[in-house]
Amino acid sequence: MGNSDESSNEGSGDESFGNKSKRAKKESLAELVAHDRQMRALKSMLKDEQEEKTERLDICFKEIKQFGGLNQISRQSKREDEEELEDNYDYLYHQLQFQPTIAAQPNNVLIENKLNKAVDQQKKEKKNLENSEQLEKEEKAKKAVQSKIAKEREKKWAKRVKNERRNTIKYLRKEAKNSAKLFIEKRRQIRKERDEKTKKILQSLEVQESEYKKLQAIGGKL
Repeated sequence: MGNSDESSNEGSGDESFGNKSKRAKKESLAELVAHDRQMRALKSMLKDEQEEKTERLDICFKEIKQFGGLNQISRQSKREDEEELEDNYDYLYHQLQFQPTIAAQPNNVLIENKLNKAVDQQKKEKKNLENSEQLEKEEKAKKAVQSKIAKEREKKWAKRVKNERRNTIKYLRKEAKNSAKLFIEKRRQIRKERDEKTKKILQSLEVQESEYKKLQAIGGKL
C-alpha cells in the first residue's frame, strides 16, 4: 500500500508539473505574441513617422522650389554652393528617412542654415504675395465703391436733369398759355378800339349828313 501511495503521489506530482509547464509555455507564448505585436506596432509607428517626416521634407522642398526660395539662393550663390546644397539636401533626406532618431551632425549646420534661409525667403515671398493679393483686393474693393458712387451720382444727375426738363416743359407750357391769353385779350382790345372808332366815324358821318340835310332844307327855302 505504501508503494501504491508513492506511485499515486508521483503521478499527481508529474501531472501538476506538466500543468505548470503548460501554463508557463502558454504564458511565455502569450508574452512573445504580445512582444511581437508591440514590436510590430512600434515598427509601424516608426515607419509612419519616417514617412511623415519624409513627406514633410518633400513638401517643404517643393514649396521652397515653387516659390523660388532655392532658385533665389541658386541665383545668388556659386555653382559649388549649388552642388553642395544638393548633396547636403540628399544627405539630410537620407538621414531623416533611414536614421530618423539620429541627431543632426555638425556638418549639417550649413544645410540647415541654407534651408532655413530658403524657407525664410519662401515665407517672405509668400507674405509679399499675400500682401500683393490683399492690396489687389483692397484696390478692387475701392474701385467697386468708386464705381458704385459714380453710378449713384450718374443716377442722381439723370434724375435731376429729368426733373429740370419736366419743370422747363411745364414753365414753357405755362408761358405759352399766358402768351396766348395775352394775345387773345390784346386782339379783343384792338377789335374793341376799332369798333369804337368805327362807331365814332359813323356817328360823325350821321351828324354831317344831318347838317347837310339841314343846309339843303334851308337852301330850298331860300
